[in-house]
Formats: sequence, C-alpha cells, structure tokens
Amino acid sequence: MTMPGSTTTVLRGVAQLSLGTALIRGVAGASQFVLAIWLVPADFGHWAAAVSATAFVSALMNFGLVDGYLARQGLTFGQLLRQTTIANVLLGVAALGVAGAYLLVDRPVIALLVVVAAINIPLTGLSEVLTARRLRHRRYRSIVSSQAVAAATKLGLGAAVAAVTASPLAIGLSTVAFSIVMIIFLAPARGLGPEPKDDTPYVPRARYKWAGNALATKLTLNLGFFVAQFLTTAEVLGLYYLSFQAVLAVSGVVAPPLKRVALNSLAAIDDTRRASIAQSLSILVNGCTVVGCATLGLFAPVLTQYVPQAWEDALPAALIFLSILPSRMLSPIIDAYQQARNEWWLSTRFHILDGIVVSIAAVSATTGDVTILALTICASRLALISVRTARAYGTDARAKARLTASTVFTSATLLIGTAPGVHPAFLVVPLVTGFAIISSYVAPRRRRRASSQPKSGGTS
Repeated sequence: MTMPGSTTTVLRGVAQLSLGTALIRGVAGASQFVLAIWLVPADFGHWAAAVSATAFVSALMNFGLVDGYLARQGLTFGQLLRQTTIANVLLGVAALGVAGAYLLVDRPVIALLVVVAAINIPLTGLSEVLTARRLRHRRYRSIVSSQAVAAATKLGLGAAVAAVTASPLAIGLSTVAFSIVMIIFLAPARGLGPEPKDDTPYVPRARYKWAGNALATKLTLNLGFFVAQFLTTAEVLGLYYLSFQAVLAVSGVVAPPLKRVALNSLAAIDDTRRASIAQSLSILVNGCTVVGCATLGLFAPVLTQYVPQAWEDALPAALIFLSILPSRMLSPIIDAYQQARNEWWLSTRFHILDGIVVSIAAVSATTGDVTILALTICASRLALISVRTARAYGTDARAKARLTASTVFTSATLLIGTAPGVHPAFLVVPLVTGFAIISSYVAPRRRRRASSQPKSGGTS
C-alpha cells in the first residue's frame, strides 16, 4: 500500500511552498537582525509599540475572507478582491486614527511608525489575496519567485535606510517594500486559466466567523508586546521584540503557507481521511521543527561572539523562544483541519485562550528581565498546546497520545536545554528525538512502497 494520493499532495505542496521558500523568506526575517547593526534596542521597542498599537486593526486584515476562499466556501476571486480591498482601506484609515492618538500624547516617533504600519495594511492584504489565487491554481513556483525578489528588496532597502538614518523607520519601510514587490509579481493573471468551482454555495453571513477567527489568530502574536509596553522600558521591550523574531522569522516563513496549502488540500478531500492526513503532517512537521531548533541551539555558543554588546541579553531569550516554535508550527495544521471541517469556532476558541494566556504571562515584564519573560511565556504556551494536540483530531487514542507525547517531550526538552545554566549539550536529547520522529514517520511508508512494487525475475 502506498501513501494516499491526497497526503502526497499536501506534503508536496508544503515542501514546494513552505520548505522550498524557507531560505528565501528567511532572508526577509533575518533583515530584522541585520538592522540591529545600526539600530539600538529602543528603536525596536518603538516599532514593537507601533505594531502592537495597530494589532487589532491589522489582525482584521482581509476579515478572514482569504481562509474562506481557500476553504472552498463558494467565494469567487472577484468577490474576494472587491470585499477585501474595501475592508483593508477602511482598516488603514482606522489605524491612522491611532497615529493621531500618539501625536496627542506627544509621541511623534511612534505616530510616524503607526502611519507606515497603516499604509502597509491594504498592501499586505492585497498580496495575501493574490497569493491565495495562485494557491487555488497550485502555482507554487510563481509564489516562490516573487518571495525571493521581495525578500532581497526588503533586506537591501532596510539596510540602506538604517545605515543612513539609524531610525526604526527602516523596519517599517522595508516591510512596505516587501508587500509592494509581492503585488507587482503576483498581480498578472496570465496562464492561470479558469477559476476552480466550489460545490459549497457562498453564504455572506459566514464572513463573521471567518473574521472572528482571523482576529483571534493574528491578534495573539502582538498581545504580549501590547501588554509589556506598559510594564517595562523601551529597551526591555526592544529586546523582547527582537528575541521573539527567532520564532517569527521561522514561523512567519513556514506557518502561513503551511496553513494555506493544508487548508486548500484538506478542504478538497473526503472528511473520513482528513484527520489521519492532518495528524501525519503534524507529526512530520513537529519532528523537522525540533531538529532545526535543537541544531540552532547547539551552534548558539559559536554565534555569541558576533552579537553586538547592546543585544547580548537578547540571545538567551531568543534561544528560549525557540522552544515554542514546534507548537507554533502545529497550530496552522490544526487550524486548517478544523476550518476544512467548517469548525471555525474550535480554532477561534483556542486562539482566544492563547491570547489570554500570553497576556497574563507578559505581566512578567515588570521584572525588567527579558529572560524571565521568555521562560514564563514559553512554559505557559507549552501547557496550552499539549491540551490542544490531545483533543485536535478525531483519531484513535493511540494516535492522539503519540502526537501529544512527542510534542510535549520535544518542546519541554528544548525549553530545558535553552534555559540559563543548562549546558547546550542537553539539546542533543531533542535533536535525537526529532530524528527518531521523522524516521518513524518515513521508514514505514518506504517499506510499504517497497513491498507494493512487483518483484522481477524468477520463473515457476
């Protein structure tokens, strides 16, 4: 027996679009660290404050319509483009009101950064819509190439502005440039052919559950920054923001396309097979992520000598934040599975709870120690994701236990190995475990494929 064709489709799409673009989008994520050559922690703190101040409106970007489109809920591309354009322009205007509020309290630097973030809302929204159209047509290569050019532009422009101005404006302008380049490359519709038809009719009121899910999912990422900015200094907030990029630079690369490919594929197959396919994908992604995080942790002592003195406190926190990366990589797969089954509320409920947990954990910013803040956030989220993985899929108890145990054990050992005072060699434990998980997933399928091949030679 061979691997189901639908599973192969999902994994191939993830490999081509997610893993295939990891290096490219990694350049875009790494630009945050490159800018640290010219910027100080307070600059990143100002940008973090601006991003968190617009978190509510930016989380509503596209109002979840892109996910509804990929979930094959009867929404055409024309309807998607028209509705998201109007919504995102209104959200951008609302964000400009936030900038005005910062001007009234005499914080002009953050006000300017909020203006840049507001301009980027409709641009990023449009780039996501155009990317979704390519996904529906399975044009993964064009998405990869557009990301390559956009990432190079973001890095080059950001470094140039930072070198000339030494201002956090470099972060915002480089982000805007990334969105513009994506739009330029993805806008042409040549060669896409007719749009695939959905069996499900479009129900306008479904937009409310899509928007609610999008708000809960995206808002969580910035709630920690929003709470921390009122409880600590700009320097500590900047250290928190940059160290957390160790997670966002990877999850921001792989998680969005991972969810969209999985959602687009899972929505197109029979419901009886979704759980087993999604769970297999979760196990494989967890193993690969753990191996990557443990490897980075082992090489961290070598990188320490190259970190600028102003950012020395960010490195230990960045390593600690890596421990929650495996759980963050599982969330988009679980979200895709639940949305493909039209169980949007289950996904929304988790992210609301996740946001509450992160907000409470962010109160530890009052200690003024970014390492304690990182430990608190990671430990609380690990406990939360262990509950979610145990209840996510409708598979047998043994399969659920396998996924939950592997997630909890690997993340816990990553957290211990990156904690202060623990020797980096401890990270060999999650590294070996990650390889074992990957092997346990791949090897049986290889044996089944080999056994299914007809034997040649020999006569009776």
